[in-house]
Amino acid sequence: MLPYRTLRLAMCTAAAASAVVLPVLPVLPVLPLLPVASAQAAGDGWSSWYAIGGPLSGGTDAASWRPGHVDVFARGADGRLHHRGWPTSSGGWSAYDDLGPIASDPAAVSMTDGRLDILARGRRGLVGQLTYVRGSGWRSWRALPGGTIVGSPDIASWGNGRLDAVARGRDGTLLHQAYDPSRGWSGWRSIGGTLTSDPSVVSWGPGRLDVFARGAAGNLQHRAYTLSSGWSSWGSEGGYLGSAPDVASWGSGRLDIFAKGRTNTLWQKSWDRAFGWSSWQRIPASINAAPGAVSWGAGRIDVFVSGTNNKLYHKAYDGGGVRSNIVALAQTKVGIGETPAGSNCTPFEPSGTCLPWCTYFATWVWHNASTSLPYYSYSGTVVQWAAGNGRWKPGPYHPAPGDIVVYGTSATSTVHSGIVEHVYSDGTITTIEGNSSDRVSHQSAFDPAHATSAGRPAPVLGYASPLASSASAPTFARYSPPAPTLQQILSQDGGH
Repeated sequence: MLPYRTLRLAMCTAAAASAVVLPVLPVLPVLPLLPVASAQAAGDGWSSWYAIGGPLSGGTDAASWRPGHVDVFARGADGRLHHRGWPTSSGGWSAYDDLGPIASDPAAVSMTDGRLDILARGRRGLVGQLTYVRGSGWRSWRALPGGTIVGSPDIASWGNGRLDAVARGRDGTLLHQAYDPSRGWSGWRSIGGTLTSDPSVVSWGPGRLDVFARGAAGNLQHRAYTLSSGWSSWGSEGGYLGSAPDVASWGSGRLDIFAKGRTNTLWQKSWDRAFGWSSWQRIPASINAAPGAVSWGAGRIDVFVSGTNNKLYHKAYDGGGVRSNIVALAQTKVGIGETPAGSNCTPFEPSGTCLPWCTYFATWVWHNASTSLPYYSYSGTVVQWAAGNGRWKPGPYHPAPGDIVVYGTSATSTVHSGIVEHVYSDGTITTIEGNSSDRVSHQSAFDPAHATSAGRPAPVLGYASPLASSASAPTFARYSPPAPTLQQILSQDGGH
């Protein structure tokens, strides 16, 4: 579960608790049960699995109140709620805190910087809430109104002062209640469905909730809420779940769902507003309970699991790091031009080629930021590669830093490309483009929906993403497009 975090001519293509220290494992290399290296290519954004303690007796959850900070919660083998935070003032993970007895897996959220809210079921079936506020510490447990639940609750926040809790009722339906400072908790209300697991809830924007749970057929069920339309109908997203799912969001229009499969395997499925739903992807791991996931910023996911040895393990995806590396590298090349002037000869293309070079530049940056990304001469080839490998985002909308922007009117009529540098809240973008006035140039903010009126060489055809639409899909691509003709390369940048 995750808190809501809202978290811009000759041209080329494209109540305080006492701290009880449990026996804690040191940070270790990859857990032997998890054959990680064989599953993902270098540069795909995933770290290895690391052990960070235990033992546990169930699933985990995590929250983040600001970028770079993670708090993970789990029920220990002693039946009590335990917490670790990262980083401490001296770096690394904190020791475990003992926060009292619980009778379910915990749920955690942060509605604002310096605050954490934890939910868990007590021994009598009532849901308790535990709050931490920086500067005053942990408050006492207090019960939510509305009666009892089965299983474990979950909690989300779409903004400061708002909390939404979900749980499974004794009749298998989805229960929901909301909190705001003026009215407090609303009490449980049934909103239907047939759940065979605990639900998970997340918000990717104000007034928006997405709830996921295992359905009667073992598949992933999804229901959304918006302030304008209320609750949607239940829909199926396939798969066969061996546990309750958990869901994280790294920003507006993005969801990542994690669940245990039939045989203690970890699976992930993503929804991206630009790409739609990914297929289910396996993340090599051997787990015995529902996973927990959180995001503290765009492109970042932290996943926590209980291994089959009941220890707590952590793995992080930093796709935002891949993107930031691309942008940072492109920025260091601004101002580099042709030698001699007007020759098309640059350090970004094979020696002696001296051809229109904006796509050479854009893909040179990609390839040097991550060797799993391609190096091409023609913007149309970038479109073919991206479309063939699930990386193409058509139209002028939904760019992200590090994407390659391609200009043109069709996949066979591309005329220029560049690297997206910034995406601003009003939809405008800045780019870094090669062969712009015969050099690498920074382009001022413009609206990609009206690129030509902003002095760009053609409409924006779309964007190639350096990352697969699913965070767990391999970064390496399977489809290699045919080599372009010389005439196609020369068709870029006005032919020079």
